[in-house]
Amino acid sequence: MLTDRTRTRSLLKALLLLGLSLPATLRAADPAPADSLPSNPQTQGIMHGIFDAISAILPSSFDPAAFGDQKNHAMVSERLKLLVEKADELEKHAKSRDQAFGYMARSFGRDAKNLKRLYELKQFDHARFVLHNMTENCIHCHSTLPEKTHFPGAERFLTKIDTGLLSPEEKARLLVMSRQFDEALNAYEGLLLGETKGHPFSYETFVEYLRLCINVRSNLTRPQGVLKQIAARPQTPVHVKQQMERWLLSLKELDKAGALTQATLAQGREIISRGKKVMEFPRDQDGMIHYLVANAILSRYVASPKATGANAAEAYYLLGITETLMDQSFWVSLSEFYLETAIRMAPGAPFAPKAYALLEENYITGYSGSSGTHLPEDVEALLKELRQLVEAESKKAKT
Repeated sequence: MLTDRTRTRSLLKALLLLGLSLPATLRAADPAPADSLPSNPQTQGIMHGIFDAISAILPSSFDPAAFGDQKNHAMVSERLKLLVEKADELEKHAKSRDQAFGYMARSFGRDAKNLKRLYELKQFDHARFVLHNMTENCIHCHSTLPEKTHFPGAERFLTKIDTGLLSPEEKARLLVMSRQFDEALNAYEGLLLGETKGHPFSYETFVEYLRLCINVRSNLTRPQGVLKQIAARPQTPVHVKQQMERWLLSLKELDKAGALTQATLAQGREIISRGKKVMEFPRDQDGMIHYLVANAILSRYVASPKATGANAAEAYYLLGITETLMDQSFWVSLSEFYLETAIRMAPGAPFAPKAYALLEENYITGYSGSSGTHLPEDVEALLKELRQLVEAESKKAKT
């Protein structure tokens, strides 16, 4: 049953990066530009299998009648079976990778099984909802680290979809899905600069664009021109103009300092500290650029072999902080995973009580609606377990 937590902002929001190779591990000592990052053949093989399954059923899912049509039932059922099998392989494979990868793999596997079950029960609208949103697991994985991998199959997939059914944002995300990053950046810039007529300005779209520039392309220079143009337009609202000018200052400062040339815990910590100084309240958007850059740095750090023990735990805590500001997903939340991981790895660390408080706040906010707050039993149990871990370590420290 869907809860407030899983309501969707758009039925097609999550069509970013499905079926492409997951980000390769970036060594902490490597430079930020990652055009030469090694790929993982086993991961690619599994993800290509997932892509083959999804590419067969996703186009018809845009048409409710076609998705539930009996003549397509055998094909869809076969592909969903393959999807579940490949999702199981991915989850097993993820045990040998970093924890964030494992979290996304487990979440994707649960969604794949749920999708297959709903389709078999002929709950086609609900199945379409899950199908279109489950790929947020892939979004998070693929937009975290720098990578440049060409996958021709994705380009062929685009020809199967009637793009007239998609919004301009969704078209941009499909370009990212096929790893056509330059085309995707151009599409986002068209949206943000008003070249797509009648399309309102969206901070959500801007954050997606900035993630692509910073996390994937390691480029702090390109978005500066976009911010300048938006701020200079006569029709730009005053509050947007002021936000663009403040973000532009942050981009220039971090670009000049070469912020993305290091992938260390100290660098990530320092960038967050600088971001907090420009924020007047906890979720002030003025710190967004600093948090995006810190997120990119820390993501590279935790994917490196140098991230161990207390340092790794702190990095996950800091990642949880950055994702809390940036996260706009109602389907899967990396901020919750990062905070939980930090607590489990170091329940006695000075940051553990703060990590728990932020995690509890995120869950309560996520499950609150017009009818009040309704935390599922499993979430209540999780919070209780983590709270007890932190409290037990605190008692030990006092004795």
